[in-house]
Amino acid sequence: MSQVETELFRKVRDNIGNTVLIAWEGCHKIYMAMDENTAGWYRDNYPHILEDKPEVMLNKLGEWWELSCMLRFINAVKSTNDVAAPLIFTPMIMQGEGNEYEDDEYDDEDDEDDEEDDFIFGEDDEDEEN
Repeated sequence: MSQVETELFRKVRDNIGNTVLIAWEGCHKIYMAMDENTAGWYRDNYPHILEDKPEVMLNKLGEWWELSCMLRFINAVKSTNDVAAPLIFTPMIMQGEGNEYEDDEYDDEDDEDDEEDDFIFGEDDEDEEN
């Protein structure tokens, strides 16, 4: 099974048919332009774009996903007529979602001390008032 056939890519598959173009900045930001206005911006500003049949774009998204760094995400982007919010970004795959790490790859050796350093909102509120 290819990456694009997995559950991780379900929202991408569900929306690829309405996508005008896909864009990638070459590291981790991957976008699906959902209207012509948004597509025009990506054409002018992103080095990697593809406008093609849905299945071709879907496979290219899978390739870009594999080539991206661990901060990768895929957002669908659509323009609006609202001046206050001219674009709507809808996560198809959230940043970092689907990343798999070796158990000890990012292990912090001083885990015992971490609990003391964790800040929890509200715990120190009483101290600040005195």
